[in-house]
Parts: sequence; C-alpha cells; structure tokens
Amino acid sequence: MKKLIIGTRGSDLALWQANNTKDRLASIGIAAELKIIKTQGDKIL
Repeated sequence: MKKLIIGTRGSDLALWQANNTKDRLASIGIAAELKIIKTQGDKIL
C-alpha cells in the first residue's frame, strides 16, 4: 500500500496542522506520513 507524504515545516503550528490532516486522512483509510522540510530561512531564524 502506498503512503501519502505530507510536507510540512517544523514549527509547532505547521506540525499541528499536518498531524491533524494526517489523522483525518487515517480516519477514512488513507495512510500518510510527515516529511519535515527545512529551508534556508528557517535556519537563519
């Protein structure tokens, strides 16, 4: 079975939103995993 990959930033808000989406997809039988994406801007801050 293939998994949907959800790309997200690592902030608390972004992770909450991505996990909420992942959980909602799981409730209808769609497997998903999170992939945290780090950008140059995230490293500077």
